[in-house]
Amino acid sequence: MPITRAFPDEVTKVDDAAVYDLGTEWSMEAEEVSQLGITGVAGPCTWRYVAISTAVVVGEVVARDTGETYTGTEAGAVGAVACLGAAQWNIGTGKYGWVLRNGVGLLAAADTGGDQEDAVLATAGSGRVDVMDATEEHQVVGFGLANAATTAGATFQAYISIP
Repeated sequence: MPITRAFPDEVTKVDDAAVYDLGTEWSMEAEEVSQLGITGVAGPCTWRYVAISTAVVVGEVVARDTGETYTGTEAGAVGAVACLGAAQWNIGTGKYGWVLRNGVGLLAAADTGGDQEDAVLATAGSGRVDVMDATEEHQVVGFGLANAATTAGATFQAYISIP
């Protein structure tokens, strides 16, 4: 039987003005997520509502802007605690929307290595991720479940975990 809970908008909606308090989190059961049919997103998920200062695209990790709490832009090579979530659809400059904070979704590859499957992933700049090296433990935001195509910026499925 389908799960139905009161929620005014799907998490895929991008807003021109804030509809919810910034930082609001919404957890969804696996069945709810599958009913949405979002490419690459599966299982139970937690979403976070944020403002976007500079446009982000599918798979990019969103980091907090300097001096902001829940306003973000594409992440540099920053610590995971500076991140808000990962965009699962495009969110334009000055818009508001939900980013995936925890669960299976898409991330964007920083390079052409095609080496993300079964690897711990760290922020690497331009909102993208790469396989973690020994000095990047604090930048870990996920674990690769598949390899990306050998094109920088290509998306791939990963388990995402952002505080």
